[in-house]
Order: sequence, then C-alpha cells, then structure tokens
Amino acid sequence: MSQAPYYPLDASRSEIRLLEILSPDDTALIICRLTTVSLLECPPFAALSYVWGNPSITEDIELDGITVAVTINLASALRHVHRQWAEVWKEAWRSNAAEPLKLWADAICINQEDFDERSAQVQLMGSIYSQAQIVLSWLGSGNSEIRLALETLNFFYGEFERLSDEELFSLEWMEKHPQLCARDAEDQPTKNRTWAAITKFLALPYWFRVWIFQEISLSRESILLCDSYLLNFLKLCAVCKRLHELQLDLRVHGRMKPDFLSANIWRALLQYLNYTTINRYLWVKLLMMHQSKILPAQGWVIAKGGGRLLATNAKDHIYGLLGLTGIDIIPDYTNATTLGDVYCQYVKVWLDSQPTLVADLEAPENEELRESIGDMLKTPLDFLAHAGIGLHSDDRTLPSWVPNYAAMSQDTSGCAAIFKGNADNGVFETQPNNDSIVWDNSLFVTGLQIDTVVRKEVIPKPNELSNGTMAAYFQNFVTRKPIYVTGIPALQAIFRVAMRHRGDIKDIRSMLLVIGFLRIAFYNRRRFDPFEVFRHVGLGTGSAFYDSFGRIFCPGTDLSALRLPNPIPHQDSQINTGNLRFGVAQAIVINDQVTLLSIR
Repeated sequence: MSQAPYYPLDASRSEIRLLEILSPDDTALIICRLTTVSLLECPPFAALSYVWGNPSITEDIELDGITVAVTINLASALRHVHRQWAEVWKEAWRSNAAEPLKLWADAICINQEDFDERSAQVQLMGSIYSQAQIVLSWLGSGNSEIRLALETLNFFYGEFERLSDEELFSLEWMEKHPQLCARDAEDQPTKNRTWAAITKFLALPYWFRVWIFQEISLSRESILLCDSYLLNFLKLCAVCKRLHELQLDLRVHGRMKPDFLSANIWRALLQYLNYTTINRYLWVKLLMMHQSKILPAQGWVIAKGGGRLLATNAKDHIYGLLGLTGIDIIPDYTNATTLGDVYCQYVKVWLDSQPTLVADLEAPENEELRESIGDMLKTPLDFLAHAGIGLHSDDRTLPSWVPNYAAMSQDTSGCAAIFKGNADNGVFETQPNNDSIVWDNSLFVTGLQIDTVVRKEVIPKPNELSNGTMAAYFQNFVTRKPIYVTGIPALQAIFRVAMRHRGDIKDIRSMLLVIGFLRIAFYNRRRFDPFEVFRHVGLGTGSAFYDSFGRIFCPGTDLSALRLPNPIPHQDSQINTGNLRFGVAQAIVINDQVTLLSIR
C-alpha cells in the first residue's frame, strides 16, 4: 500500500484507527478519512473480515487527501459495505435506525510498514473483533455461484425451521423444489448448479484463513456479504448443522436413494458436502456464547487447529489466534524474531502450561470439559507429529522438532497423528508430568533409547497412487525386508497400515478389501507392468495368484471355494474406489459384474 497519513497510536489507551467513507455511493473514487479512538471508551464501529487478495492488483482510493493503493478486493468491499450498510444493520439488529458507518479494516487502519505498531495492534485483535457491533464478512463480488449459495442457504434456513428431523431425513421436502433435483449443470460433479454452488461455497478459501477464523469466532454479530446478497453467519451455522445431521443419518441408516434424485446429487448429499470447517466455527461460537471467555484448555485445542488454517505470514499460524486462545505470547513481526523463534516459544509455553492444564482437567467441576477435549491435551509431545523435516518438507530454517504449521497447512493429504500407548512399560511412572523443556531453541525430553534410525525415506502421498510412485515404494519395501518385524509378510503389513485393518483376514469381506487395495496400489497399465510388480512383491499372476494370496494374507485358509476376483482383470474391467484413508472400497466391477458393492 502507498504511503498513508499515519500518526502514532497510544498503546496505553488501546487506540485504533477507524475508517469513514465520505464519497457518495455512485462515485468511482472512494474517498475516506481516518479517526483515532480508544477501545477503552467502547466506541461504536464495524470490523471488516476479508481476504486481502493479490497485492499486485490494486485500486487507488483517497485517504485523508492522499492517494493510497489498496487491493481490488478491499476496494470492492468498501464500496459494497457503504452501499448496503442500512440493510446490513437491519439484518444484524432488526432495526432501521442504523448507526453511522465507522469501519475497521486492518490493511488501512494499521500502518503495515511499522512492525512495532503491527505487533501492538495484533495484541488488540481480540478486543477489536469482540467489541465491534458487527463483523462484515466480505466474500467478494461478481461470483454468481456464491450468490446462489447464499440465496439457497437462506431459503434452507426458513425451510428447516418448520421441518422435524423425520421430515428432513425423508428428503420428501426436496421433491417440492425442482431446483434442488434438476440435472442442469453437466460440467459439475453434482450435475446440479444449486448443490454445486453450495459445495464450492463450503470450500471457499475464505473459511480456511487463520485470521478469518478468529475474526468470525470473536464476533457478536457476523454478516456474510457478496454483492447485494447477505446472510447472518449464525443462520449458516444452523443450516450446516441440519445438513450435517442429514448426511450422518443417510450414512448410518443406509437409506435408499429416492427416485426423484439423481445418483450425482445423492453422492453430493452423502460425500461431497463437507461441513467440518463450518462445524469448527460453530463449536467456538457456542463456547463464546455460553462462557465469559475461552478456558485455557479450550484455547490450546483451538491453537492446535492453527496448523490446518492458511496464513500469508507463517508467524500468523500462532499470532493469528492469540486474541481467541489467550495464550501468553507477544507478537513480534520484526526480523529480530525468526519463524523458528516463534514456534520454539509456542512449544515452550505449551510445555510450561502442562501442570496447570492437567490440574484443571482433573478438577471435579470440569468433568464435562475433561470428557469433551481431555484426550486432545494429554499427550504433551504431540506437536512432534507435525515436525517439518521428513514429514512436510526439509525446511532447515526451523528446528527439526517444532511443528511446521506453514507446510502442514499446505498439505492436503492429511497429517500424522499420535496414538497413546504404553511402550515405556512403566519405566517413567515416577517422573513428573512436566519433564520436557525448551532451552535455547533445543528440546530436551526424558526418554529411553529403543533403536537407531538408519534409513529415511519420503513416503508417497495418497494422490500418488495413480502415477506408480506408491507401487515403487511398496515394491522397494517388500524387496528389502520380505518379513515385517512382527513376523507377518511385509505386503500384509503394508495393507494393514494403509487400510487401518487390525482383525484377521479370513472372511470374504476382509479378503475383498485386500483385493481392492492391491488393485488400487498396483494396477496401472499406462505407468508400469502390474504383472512384473506382482512378482517383485511375492504375488503370483493368473492361477498362481490365489496360492500366493493365501500364503501372504490368510495362511491356512482354503480359498478354493471362494470366487475371489483377480486384482489384475481383463482390459474391459474397471474399478471405482473410495478413500483409502477411511478403508473404503466402494465397488469392484469385473467383466461388468459387481463383485463388491461396499466395504466400510
């Protein structure tokens, strides 16, 4: 942004700047002025929540008589908010007597060139967004799909208010609304423009920004805007809650598809629509509504979610949630504090808080808190599951043990998880809870040496199944050590890890799951010869396949009576698989005959 007229703010008075738009709605140039107020005096204002957009694509505005460049998205937000202010106020407060618009927008109201001011203002973010009369969530302009999604979600809100759970789950209400059932968008997976719009709305980058998460969570009232369309955020939460309940009911009770719905819309209701992110917002909003503040244990659960959210500045994976979590860290955007310093400080504060957190969770009055989130906080070293080197990237600027949230937020394949066990066999029972410390950017822990790492490999991602990378990795693994450390064949161990399968492989259900796995992992005629790969991993081909299959996966089981499909079918065969991560093989079709319909 160009040089703007900024005068120093008094941090002792919690001063902020507010923006007033002076130009009429129909003028091309946006003319504004800044005023300084103290949060201690509880001034009336609205706060803008938006994605900055491309910093190289800008529009000039006039700020206190000086021409200043702002991003196109911010300029569009200012123009539309000013034009719709009366309508926004009515939606939020059910009143026609709107207060004059005084707006807080970070890119303009904070001197972005002053690192000290930026750090001080970040510490006030919690107060800014919680004191604002309204938080305006700007979703952009000119996007017909967002407008359609807002219009439909608003319609759902009114419709769902009158529907009982039984009526909602029956789906009969949808038949009365052709726009929800029509096949009118052949270029979309849903083949329906309305459900396609909602699917894309739930996946907007806006929802995944770390600052956005804090801004909406802290707001007293939040209104979503796109052009002239608007929707109260709590209405969105209510609708998504009911739609998620519908999705779970359809999955759990195995309801049949109604004749009036296409298979594509049915799959959208079952799979495509992802409510996880909005549900996280709802969880925090409910905490804010029923408590005077976020409890320390809850704050740490929220903070750990920072690694799943996006941030332009990698420090903001920590700093961007401080106003919400209450974690005792002072933001520092100067070069004197490196990114590694920030993450080291984050882990240090986490480890130092362990005795207090444990005591709080074990208190009798916190039984409900303990049951809801206690397991998420009982593993002090769980941050090691997100350490960057060898997992997300080889970023040598970070200590190897700190969570690499910047890389983790970009990794769409999922992340590692810590599962609590008893590998120490009681060796450390007499040790105090707080036996891990951070000192001079190093982590010191009490431990027992079990083995030495002699080899490091990059494990292929699930999305590399189709290009042969995963098959090559499996082949190399089995060739090096045909028998796994537990005594089972290495290929069986790979299957059990990939599919999270713990039981015996003796029934037809489990065997078909193995067949599906082998078919996904090793069959790709365009990339490699599957027959050659099978030989390298110990599997026969043709009639010899079944003997080798029994030897590796289910020794002692008579397979002669079972009509198992060969995972390398003829050229006219096809397979449609679900998500390996959840152990689902939806259908194996051999010579146009459905052999396996569903495994979960």
